[in-house]
Formats: sequence, structure tokens, C-alpha cells
Amino acid sequence: MTSKKLWAGNFKLAFVLAGLLIMLYPAFSKAATTDATLSLTPSTRTVSTGTDVTLTARVNPGSNTAPGVNAVQIDLTYDSSILQLEAGSIAPASPFTIAVGPTEPAGNKVSVALMDGGSQVTTTHDVAQFTFRTLTSGTATVSLDSTSDAAVNGTLVVSTRNGATVNVTDNPLYPVGGTVTGLNGTVTLQNESGDDLSLSSNGAFSFPTDLNSGDPYSVTVSSQPSGQTCSVTGGSGTVSSPGVSNISLSCSGSGSSSSSSSSSHSSSHHHKKAKHVIKHLHISPISIPVFMTKHKGDKIWWNAICEKGLDHYSYVLKGVIVDTKNPYFLIPNTVISGSTYDLKIKVFDLKGNMRYKKVRLRIL
Repeated sequence: MTSKKLWAGNFKLAFVLAGLLIMLYPAFSKAATTDATLSLTPSTRTVSTGTDVTLTARVNPGSNTAPGVNAVQIDLTYDSSILQLEAGSIAPASPFTIAVGPTEPAGNKVSVALMDGGSQVTTTHDVAQFTFRTLTSGTATVSLDSTSDAAVNGTLVVSTRNGATVNVTDNPLYPVGGTVTGLNGTVTLQNESGDDLSLSSNGAFSFPTDLNSGDPYSVTVSSQPSGQTCSVTGGSGTVSSPGVSNISLSCSGSGSSSSSSSSSHSSSHHHKKAKHVIKHLHISPISIPVFMTKHKGDKIWWNAICEKGLDHYSYVLKGVIVDTKNPYFLIPNTVISGSTYDLKIKVFDLKGNMRYKKVRLRIL
């Protein structure tokens, strides 16, 4: 998006908010006081890499209790090298509704304009929440920009803006593997539709990529050995300490001659960082809004740059996973008008790295 378009989008958002502030509510006799506070809670969080963290925007109207606050603008800036925005939404029990957004005017910013649901806010309330995925270790600052404000009948009243700090620590990595029996040939396994592992002898095996505690794993056979059929038992679950070692791969049939030694993947385990830890180093953030309003049959485009070369995209809607080479998604006619769905988009490069983004999709 060009700078001109960004400015145009920001002005449009400002005019919409100003219209909400000035036109919807009459003036009251008591003048507004500039002593309100906007803050992000919790102010400090310590989490592990590869996990989600949610920050809540809160407004304290200060002495503006008669009348109270009737509109809020939230503009956040965050460290996109450590955090990836996944979703922005109304906070539970928030007295406000979304007027505009959430929008992403830049790769490290998110904005949302809120208006009250019919009665002005006179006490402290949580108004919106933002969920981020932690990409790597470090200290990330999430700040409320100077344009973040609250209003009483068109008068801006915020004097204090308190951001948040997210401390991200390394999450221990654990192996995923098990034992193969009856193999007489070469079989190829995959974990979560990637991380290929070729085996040519019986015994213990382990995938080349270690995963964080809490990560899902799903092991499948992507290529059967000649003349044999191999099946996986206990191949899916959630990783926990000290790792996964009870996956069973059982092969039957005569097959071909077996190699005297296991593949390079299984003979020595390579301790790599988990996919979601290294992904941001090689794949750019996925360019698509976190909230969209669309019709059935609309086409949704996205964009991402893979330093190691693009392998494929994947998207998930209503539990259905679709792999594609095309950077777009066609909204099916099976969705229900007036409903909101979670759309998850993944980008895979040729080295097995992956980056994903969640989109809230509202169907008109």
C-alpha cells in the first residue's frame, strides 16, 4: 500500500470517528475534563516462544462521569520481529461496539474505532483485546500511540496512555518420534504435512524438527515402501516434556531389500528450532487484514515473500484444510450470511518453514 493510500485510510478513519463523536450525542452542561486514561493490561507479560498472548485495552474515564465516554480510538504499535498480530476484537462484556476496523495501516500497527452501545461509559471498562503470536525470544514493547484517545461528546479527554511489555523466553524443544517394525524398503513420513522423514530400517526414529511443548503433532505416511503397507499408531497429540517417543509405525508385506542402516534423518537426530520459531526469519508477514467483511463468492487475496522459495499455501475454514499454489481464497456458498468465521492462512517455503495468520471473516 502506498503512503498516499495509508494517509487516506487514516483520514477516513478519523472522519468516521469524529462523526460518531460529534453527531450522535448532544452537548451536556458539564464540560469534559482531560484526565482519562487508556492502558493495556497486563502491563507486563512473560511468555514462551510459539505461544499466544492477549493484551486488553482499558479505558478509565477519570472525572468524566456525567456525561461519560462515548467513543474510543485505539492505535497500537508493536515489535513485529517478536510478535505477530493474530486477531483484534471487542473485549468480553465491553460496553462498546466496533465502528471501524480492526485495520492494519502498517505491518507493525493495528487500529480500531469504538462507540458505546447506547449509554455513555462512566466507570473503568475493558474495551478491546488484541492477540499476538510470539515468534522468537526478546523483549517486545506494545505502545498506545498518541492518536489513541477517548471522547466525551466530541471532546478528547485522555491525558495518560500506558502500553505493555511482553518478555518472550525460549521454549524448550522436544523430539517427536517412535519405533518402526516390519519395514523392508523405504517409507517416508510427515509431521503436520511437512518435515519429511525417510526411513529404510527398523528401530527408533525421530523427525528432524523438534517442537515446543504444547505444539500439536500429526504423523502420517506420505510414501509407502514398494510391496508393503505401513500404518501409524499413536501418531497425533500434543507435545510435552520429555518429548514424544511412542509413535508406532508397523509395516506388512514382503517388500524389497532393506538397507543395512537407517536414513540420515533417523541415524542422528538434528536439533533444529521449531518451525514457528524460525519461520519469521525466512518468510515475510502475511499481508492481509485481521478482520474482513465479505460476501459469499468473494475472492480474498494475500501476499507473503519467501526467502527460500515458495512451496505452497494452506488455508483452513470450518475445519476444512485446503493446500494450494494460489495466493487467494474463494469464499464458498456454504457459509451463512450474518455469521463470523475464523480463517487460518499458512505459507510454507521450500525448506519447511511456515508462517501463518488468523483472519476474522464476517459474511454479509
